[in-house]
Amino acid sequence: MLIDAQHLRLTVDRTGILYDVSLHLEAGEIYRLLGPNGAGKSTTIALTLGLYTAAAGRLALFGEAGPTSLRRARARIGVMPQQAGFYDWMRAGDYLAWYAGFYEGLQQPIPTLLTEVGLGSEQYRLIGQFSRGMRQRLTLARALVHSPSLLILDEPTNGLDPRGRREIHDLLLISNAELSLLDNAQVVYMMTGTVTGAGAIIAVILGSDAFAGERERRTLAPLLTAPISTSELLMGKALGLITTWGVMYLLALPYLWAVGAGGQNLIQAMVYLVLFGTPVVLGFGYLAMALSARSGSVLTALLSGLIVLLFCASPLLIGPGLRNSAVGKTLDAVNPFAGALNTFDAVIIDSDPFLAQLPRLALVLAWLVLSFVAAHLAAGRPRFR
Repeated sequence: MLIDAQHLRLTVDRTGILYDVSLHLEAGEIYRLLGPNGAGKSTTIALTLGLYTAAAGRLALFGEAGPTSLRRARARIGVMPQQAGFYDWMRAGDYLAWYAGFYEGLQQPIPTLLTEVGLGSEQYRLIGQFSRGMRQRLTLARALVHSPSLLILDEPTNGLDPRGRREIHDLLLISNAELSLLDNAQVVYMMTGTVTGAGAIIAVILGSDAFAGERERRTLAPLLTAPISTSELLMGKALGLITTWGVMYLLALPYLWAVGAGGQNLIQAMVYLVLFGTPVVLGFGYLAMALSARSGSVLTALLSGLIVLLFCASPLLIGPGLRNSAVGKTLDAVNPFAGALNTFDAVIIDSDPFLAQLPRLALVLAWLVLSFVAAHLAAGRPRFR
């Protein structure tokens, strides 16, 4: 067993910090620590590494307990701390060679290691010239310099932009280390939210063209005078939305599988993306159709629809602090987009049961029905001049 922590308790300056922490890791397992700021994730990692001394409980690494065994175990552990510092006056290759001296030396050539983390051409560059993303990559290289049996990562993508986070995730997902405190469930969750957001944008674009576009092309009058009902006209337009969303979903599946294979709740992510993503996407399409039927131009309908979408998609843009405020919680309770995101979070990351998602399912279905009714009413008397 890599880590065997039993009922650990930590006290600092007579103040209780951690209570009854138990953690059991076998070789080949991936484990994650999730929680808000201040929950004790980094402190738990520090306690596991022996940077703190537990007031109670038992900690064994690689089957051995005690201070001497703990120091010996560190030679088999690679650590990527939350705040990583370097000597800016050193070159990347020289720094890794120097750091490897604390262990049994390099287990692979410096160029190979730097290439693995995406810094193959930066071996002779001063660390002080590195960007934040490059420093994160170098931190990962430092953690892997001795080919550890146990890899511990503390918020490896903290502070990076979306592209930087994706690149770090890609690096971690191809790592052959036996343990990571970053779970690919987080990546799957981010992808489901991104696919839903992209689908909603396309739905708004297509919906905005449904009536205003026909009017600008002077093809709306023949449709309105044809012997078809409003519902049939609306469903014909909706068929394009459904087809487009279906194609997007199918295109997303290989990417979800690539980042989520071997992790938890991948199948649930695929199922819930249909259950919750579909009503959200089609709802925005119907809303855009309603705006298109009553607007003077495609551009007006498109801008109006995108403004509403931007407001509803704010959970993807604002920080957790604002979302946890009273205003944020109120908006989340009535926002279908937030309902879908919160469901993805609860199911993919926290493994919550289906019954716990029924209120949010009711919310996104209510959104779909209300937007369809709005589109149906607007399509009954569209603006045709």
